[in-house]
Amino acid sequence: MSEVAQDITEFTENPLSPLQREQLVSAIKSAQKMRGAASMAMFNIVACALFAFVSLASVILGPTGFVMGLGLGTVAIVELLGRMKLKRLDDKGPKLLAWNQFGFMLLLVGYSIWMLYSRLTGPNPMQGISLDAEFGDLSSVMPSMESLYILGNIIVFGGLLLLSIVFQGLNALFYRKCAKQMAGFVNTTPEWVMDLLKSGKLI
Repeated sequence: MSEVAQDITEFTENPLSPLQREQLVSAIKSAQKMRGAASMAMFNIVACALFAFVSLASVILGPTGFVMGLGLGTVAIVELLGRMKLKRLDDKGPKLLAWNQFGFMLLLVGYSIWMLYSRLTGPNPMQGISLDAEFGDLSSVMPSMESLYILGNIIVFGGLLLLSIVFQGLNALFYRKCAKQMAGFVNTTPEWVMDLLKSGKLI
């Protein structure tokens, strides 16, 4: 007897008809797949909470860290709320997670643009630093420290901008797809099966 079948036998007092057993087994498998999205949400919660702590700890360096810390903390809290709804098989859960990832993407994009603007238009800390002492004549064919500083910021924050659009965008699309699947699941699953699943006894 399979594990799912054993669970059904254990947690249902009255015998099930073949149709009811089929409905329950199918619903359990579908619910387990959708609840797998909770693992992704948990990763996002931990990552955002960690970066929020780091950002708030570096608030002494400027207000940007404070704003990012609050933003990341908010993302982590909303992700937690969405995950809780998702695990209860509430179709509002993945919708909330999708919007949260979209907001997270906007936060990272805004941060990247601001950092690029402030670093490229502000004073260059590498200005006046020469490579002559280290590289001698080779320094004449090497980019200046000012140029390296600008290039480094473009790579770092430009890369963050692009990666946030890709990864948070894909996360949002994944949760949106999950929301559609869960809405269909809730609408087509018998009420007695939903009550049993939401009790947490079977999955």
